[in-house]
Amino acid sequence: MKYLIVTLAAVLLASPAFADRASQDFEATDINGDGYITLEEIAVIQDKSMDQQNSETFKLLDADKDGAVDKAEYVEFYSKMAAAQSEKAPDLDKNFEALDIDHNGKLSEEELRTFRTNTKDATNQTAIDVMDANKDGKVSREEYDNFVKSMEEIFKDFQY
Repeated sequence: MKYLIVTLAAVLLASPAFADRASQDFEATDINGDGYITLEEIAVIQDKSMDQQNSETFKLLDADKDGAVDKAEYVEFYSKMAAAQSEKAPDLDKNFEALDIDHNGKLSEEELRTFRTNTKDATNQTAIDVMDANKDGKVSREEYDNFVKSMEEIFKDFQY
């Protein structure tokens, strides 16, 4: 569950100092200005930031800077993340295999982008589900603020 929350925070919140930017982030995501965030609005914002996120993630994963991420780089990176969070690592072999679309043992930036694009709708719906406390299909400003506060609590000791 913590990994899901980390993913949601990365997708929904534009800055590691998200507590200071919550109001701006909410307004930017609430494209039509109706005071609620919908699945469609999250998708638009996610599409805008996905290329940048893919590039940044890929650079972090590609430790030897050869333009491809092999399984060793992938496992090392995510094992360190799991250790930093004092949790058992997820099944990294299975995760890597899901990302390695052409099964060549290396992840390309395009494979990462394709995976994120293919899983975007489910991720967006999960984000709505997590934040939508009253289950009306929309995220109000209050629900968003409560989500941000819960993220602050979870990440208070996390080192970026």
